[in-house]
Amino acid sequence: MDKRRPFVVYAINGSSRSEKGQTARRLRTIVEGLRDLHVRADIIHLARTRLAFCDGQQTPRRRADIRRLLEKLETADGIIFGTPTYWFNMSALTKNLLDRLNASSALPALAGCRSVRRRRSTAKSRVPPPLPSWQ
Repeated sequence: MDKRRPFVVYAINGSSRSEKGQTARRLRTIVEGLRDLHVRADIIHLARTRLAFCDGQQTPRRRADIRRLLEKLETADGIIFGTPTYWFNMSALTKNLLDRLNASSALPALAGCRSVRRRRSTAKSRVPPPLPSWQ
């Protein structure tokens, strides 16, 4: 029996509608598909996280409001960003998270990740093992 740890993916919902919007519906579909492949997958709703706005400090530090989220993301093998588009751009919640990731010294922990853009959605993940090894 294979004793490797499960492949872990977090889907980040950047919609202010939390669980009721189209972004959440699409992320649920993705997460259910991942679970069918025996991947441990969860959705993180940014509307519930209450992140403070980025203050743009040049000396980044991890503040308490983002620490728990960063701990999850650092253990993830894959991160999926889901956001509605407003005026041809991402939501304010998603933009704030990306600003905070940049200003919280999280970049070294997420180094080695690659970004893949697929039809109106962007997925970010470490290079996964071939599909048969997930099962």
